[in-house]
Amino acid sequence: MLSTASALLLLLSGSAFAVSPPAPDEDFSGHAEALDRAWVAGPPTGVEHAPAPPAEAAGDIAVLGQWLAPAAWEVIAIHSAMLSNGQVLQYSFPGDGPGSRARMWNPATGVFTPVDMESDIFCSGLTFLADGSLYVTGGNNTHCEAQGRVVTNFFDPNTQSWSPGELMLDGRWYPTPLKIGDGSVIITSGRNSDCESNLLIERYVPGSGLQLNGMHELALFPFLHLMPSGLIAHVGLENLTSLYDPDTDQWSPVAFTNHGYRCDGTSVLVPGYPNLVMIIGGGCPMTNTCEFINFSIPAPQWNYTAPMNHPRAHADVLILPDKTLLVVGGGTDGTYGNPQLIPELFDPQTQTWTELPPQVYGRMYHSTTVLLPDGRVLSAGQDNGPSRFFGEIYEPPYLFRGPRPQLTAVPRRVGYGNPFSIAGTPAAGIGAIGLIAPTTNTHSFNNSQRYVELDFDTLDPDALTATGPQDGNYAPPGYYMLFIVTPDGVPSIFQFVQVGPWLSGDIDGDGAIGIVDFLQILAAWGPCAGCDEDVNGDATVGILDLLLMLGNWT
Repeated sequence: MLSTASALLLLLSGSAFAVSPPAPDEDFSGHAEALDRAWVAGPPTGVEHAPAPPAEAAGDIAVLGQWLAPAAWEVIAIHSAMLSNGQVLQYSFPGDGPGSRARMWNPATGVFTPVDMESDIFCSGLTFLADGSLYVTGGNNTHCEAQGRVVTNFFDPNTQSWSPGELMLDGRWYPTPLKIGDGSVIITSGRNSDCESNLLIERYVPGSGLQLNGMHELALFPFLHLMPSGLIAHVGLENLTSLYDPDTDQWSPVAFTNHGYRCDGTSVLVPGYPNLVMIIGGGCPMTNTCEFINFSIPAPQWNYTAPMNHPRAHADVLILPDKTLLVVGGGTDGTYGNPQLIPELFDPQTQTWTELPPQVYGRMYHSTTVLLPDGRVLSAGQDNGPSRFFGEIYEPPYLFRGPRPQLTAVPRRVGYGNPFSIAGTPAAGIGAIGLIAPTTNTHSFNNSQRYVELDFDTLDPDALTATGPQDGNYAPPGYYMLFIVTPDGVPSIFQFVQVGPWLSGDIDGDGAIGIVDFLQILAAWGPCAGCDEDVNGDATVGILDLLLMLGNWT
């Protein structure tokens, strides 16, 4: 049986555009211009004739999952971010004005909200800050092909508005901004204001601003991942892997990949293994190969793992809550040619790939994939052909394996190494408790995503007490999607929590313990599962919580 949200998406896919969409293999000459004109006149309301439904999968839905019918989409999803307010922000290039077209999409209602940008931030980099705001670096100067912009911008999910930030030292087009353990952002690469490689490494420190951190040349949109050591692993696109220390500005060569340069490939931190990175597919030449590297051993080396069933470039990889990896889209002929419609699911435990039901539209260059708070997956974008005008929802196999566990109360904030209580499904029915960092995805690289597994206590069969991540190198400060998973890999609906270096007893989150925190603990005295005042995580606010708070009084 379809959920209410699933049924809603099916209904949305049947409402009407002013122009009926072609089937995926039809000639769409002139179709894009007509739809662009419709967009300028106002948001599209649907399609006169719904696109062909996804092909029926031959197999068990609890193994393969299913795609819902495509729905009309109001923005080309070139950049996507899963906001802490539960909505998806997506933006592209300018439409009829000087700024980038941007929309927030609500997965629960299917409603789009216009949040257009005043300037061109197409081909920018994006990452979340500790307070949940989206930090966007650079963009596209329309006066010159591949000329970067010096601008930075913020999007606040609470006010649903943009604001300008400090100017960078030089322009950036195709940069990678990476949030690290102290909450600052390391900004690398891109084309500068002269259409040349930007060698400058800048560091944005919230509250202090931008500063020069060093110089180093990297490929455009480099694959960077924060390691538990605090070092940044650079794993592509180049075949030389290196580690960067952002505090000393030192680069250390590590190893060469086996395949070589992976243009238009992708990479990911392997869920459950915080020191393990996987690189996947790509061109130069086209490949289905994948490799692992383990940065926890003395001399890390790249090793092949099982190849995908299909070679692909311009694909996305997404971490799922059952610790599998979903690869969506891509193709084998340039930026848009010969799209691969069959996604694949990788199990890191068995190192095996499973082919999944095909989606309707190709998702290659300028497409994005997003993990939603209800556990489903949004696939949208590609600025070529009819793909640009439709989004597709994939329901993974774990949604068909039985009842989902429940999260009825979680804290607003989780401190590093601090215990916290969760109300919901008893511990006996839980296989894991985890955090997934929400998506910031563009150009086949999701630079924010990571899976953080949490320790939890099973001594009390009627309560759940978990412990926050070890530190910011395991989980950079910011908002995460918290979930519980059954032993069969069925996840709860995700809840957003803010993770960071919170003091035990800092109830109001101002970085100090004082009279306001004291009064809030007194006001919440008694049973209080999942509340911030439950400092020791035992689902009750009492004398132990008060003592912990007083011990940190400032």
